[in-house]
Amino acid sequence: MAILQKHGKNSSPDLVCLKETPPDKIGDAGGHQKNWSEQNTNWPRPLARVWTVVLLLGTCLLYCARVAMPICAVSMAEKFNWTKREQGMVLGSFFWGYCFTQVLGGYVSDRVE
Repeated sequence: MAILQKHGKNSSPDLVCLKETPPDKIGDAGGHQKNWSEQNTNWPRPLARVWTVVLLLGTCLLYCARVAMPICAVSMAEKFNWTKREQGMVLGSFFWGYCFTQVLGGYVSDRVE
């Protein structure tokens, strides 16, 4: 949703500038009416770049967490005197918890807008 100031200019360069036509229906050649949301489906380039960087950093952090857990499990096993079975249970729980939260998080992100 574009936020407009008094003179119709964007408050941020990432937002789409609305024209004088009403946002509900914008006519094109041939008399066909399109909704505002159907016409502007692409993101502005600066906003797309920001989201690309944010998603890249998020993916890197997820991979760091996946790599760090098995490394930390060795020192945790020594500190807490875990057996091989207990260490396997901890690593298995981390793996399955990671998998289920990824699927659950994807489902929730599709439902919440």
